[in-house]
Amino acid sequence: VVNKISITNSPSSHRAMTDEDFKKFTSYHPINKNEEFAYDMFFISFGLAGMNTADLISLKNKNIDNTKLEFIREKTKNRTEKRNVIQLDIPHKVYSLINKYASLCPDSPEEYIFPFFTNEMSEKQRLRKRKDVNKRINKYLKEICNKLGIEPVTTYWARHTIATKLYNTGQTSSVISKLLGHSSTKTTDNYLGQLGLTKKKEVETNISSFLADLDVT
Repeated sequence: VVNKISITNSPSSHRAMTDEDFKKFTSYHPINKNEEFAYDMFFISFGLAGMNTADLISLKNKNIDNTKLEFIREKTKNRTEKRNVIQLDIPHKVYSLINKYASLCPDSPEEYIFPFFTNEMSEKQRLRKRKDVNKRINKYLKEICNKLGIEPVTTYWARHTIATKLYNTGQTSSVISKLLGHSSTKTTDNYLGQLGLTKKKEVETNISSFLADLDVT
């Protein structure tokens, strides 16, 4: 059984960037490739409703159809029931960022889009690589934040920050929980589609507005 998302309590503001820090961070221009990579991956995660690193670098070509994204969270993929299917429209700026690092090839649906995993790698090797990538991103995110004089962030802050910003625009905790792909005993059967086209468009507009000042090159 594949369920399509759930509800938890109200989103936590813990580990979320303040509006002031977020504005500084958004306006930053990375000075080298390492910073650029960390910065871009943070905003890819943010723009995909807080997708965590494990899910992000595990994406395959089959998960993306033009600007439509559908995937099952890594933490639930081996369950026989209550697997969370996340369905998102990829914001234009985020799609541009993905294309900087990904090899999108619809004719190879089982190939990973980012150059970190191969199908020949063992689960142990993927876990090690995932930790290495996450560590690398966090290292340079910290360096950026130190330069800006703001509280250091990690990849996980993207998740909390998008949740908090959506909550502050009036989105309900149930909508945000569905976006984050949380699971609990209090679940709904359907994901974003159940919210209706109006609510879906509203969320997409919110996320795009948060990314408006991001200078994607």
